[in-house]
Amino acid sequence: MKKSRQNITHVEEMNQRDNQWFTALEAIFLPYLISDLSFESYAYIENRDVWVAFVKRELKNNHRTGVTRVLEAWLHPLWILAEVLREKDGVLEVKDKMSRIV
Repeated sequence: MKKSRQNITHVEEMNQRDNQWFTALEAIFLPYLISDLSFESYAYIENRDVWVAFVKRELKNNHRTGVTRVLEAWLHPLWILAEVLREKDGVLEVKDKMSRIV
């Protein structure tokens, strides 16, 4: 199977991202988890158009109602990587572990 230039670019970007994320997060998470988190933010958030196109193709298939609901929810991923600094009255104060924003 011939790889497209776009796929190669995604792989190169993911390798760079993994290196950055390992440096920033190695004291906090296990290596496999860092790689998973890196991929998920890349695929579901920053390159969302590729993910959404995949889910929309899947939605065209005949699925059970429950599967269709899950796929529809996957069109709107929510993702955060943060450290909980404190909790008070059900409100969390968090610090983004990549940007360091509180």
